[in-house]
Amino acid sequence: MKKKQSRLGVTSQKYALRSSRNSTIFTFRYRYTKTLNSRFTASPPAFLTVQCSCSIRYFLKYNLFHLIINGKITSNCNFSLTLISPKDSYLCPSKHMNEFREALLIKLSIPIYTVVIGIEILYSYWHQKKYYSAKGLLSNIYLTILNFSLDILVRGICLGVLWFFYQFQFCRIDKMVHPILYWTVLLISQDFLFYWLHRVDHYCRLFWAVHVTHHSSEEFNLTVGFRSSVFQPLYRFMYFIPLSLVGFNPLDVMFMYAATQIYGILIHTKTVGKLGMIEWVMSTPSHHRVHHASNTIYLDKNMGMVFIIWDRLFGTFAKEEKQEKVVYGLTQNINTNNPVTMVFHEWKAMGDDLKKDTTFKDKLYYVFGPPGWSHDGSKQTAKQMRDALNKKDFDK
Repeated sequence: MKKKQSRLGVTSQKYALRSSRNSTIFTFRYRYTKTLNSRFTASPPAFLTVQCSCSIRYFLKYNLFHLIINGKITSNCNFSLTLISPKDSYLCPSKHMNEFREALLIKLSIPIYTVVIGIEILYSYWHQKKYYSAKGLLSNIYLTILNFSLDILVRGICLGVLWFFYQFQFCRIDKMVHPILYWTVLLISQDFLFYWLHRVDHYCRLFWAVHVTHHSSEEFNLTVGFRSSVFQPLYRFMYFIPLSLVGFNPLDVMFMYAATQIYGILIHTKTVGKLGMIEWVMSTPSHHRVHHASNTIYLDKNMGMVFIIWDRLFGTFAKEEKQEKVVYGLTQNINTNNPVTMVFHEWKAMGDDLKKDTTFKDKLYYVFGPPGWSHDGSKQTAKQMRDALNKKDFDK
């Protein structure tokens, strides 16, 4: 929609709509650049929120957008005008715009998932690849339902925390003036923070006990992308608090995470090979196959969801090698699809380790140390396994 300058110096910035059977609620955002009246001068520029309720047909026929921004009153539609200061405008997000975006995201993602998963299943069947099994598929659906249900239950709390810190923002990008810059920086920043969330999930046993459900499948297909870390919604939002402090709307933060999840799910596939130059910047199916591998050289690698640059920068990158075929699953697989065991097996193992007759320091390591740590060397961490493998190769 092109910007229009009115007689009052109002420029359209954003609009949203929500339809019902007989009417549509239109929500507009305007930026004042001239004097509104003798009692108020828009300096610095303020924002005006306009809502009108009428039929889409009436809206289009009488060009209500033009009538409203020029201050003309009509008797056939209801509308309200609210002048918001520049500061307050960032604390009053458009509820209808957020609902519209979420609905659009769902409508786009469902057919995408349906088509690509269907294609992968058919490809697997025709070429006898055996990428899917009934038990594996049902396990992925079960874990998805658990994660989604918990996510819905705690979403209000998560948003509340982000809104609390949003009050203390110390800088921001004006979304109305620089929308492309705003969304681009949000995408990059959120993926950077997710990298560290993901890395902690792999390097701290307490969080690995949550995340391990995503890695316990010995299959690798698009539905594994839905095989969620069930309890991650309880703490994931804490990593996004810095985004609120630098002025990103919490609703936008949650929306961006949902949008990037679509991409994260689509790279869980064996049907796509390497993608050339894209491999240098983006996380690709090849990179993510490495991430899900139980091979010693691949353990705890390629943490980025959208961008692989964080792994290259912070030393967690590994490329898929032709001579090292990926083996999926855990270093010690659980060998069961029991619904309770899939979720709690690592918690049980942690409890068993805490019962051992060890020092308090050792018990802390069993909880907060890297997965595989042991006080007596009976188990090994990923680093210890790699060091032993490298030593063996060097001795040869």
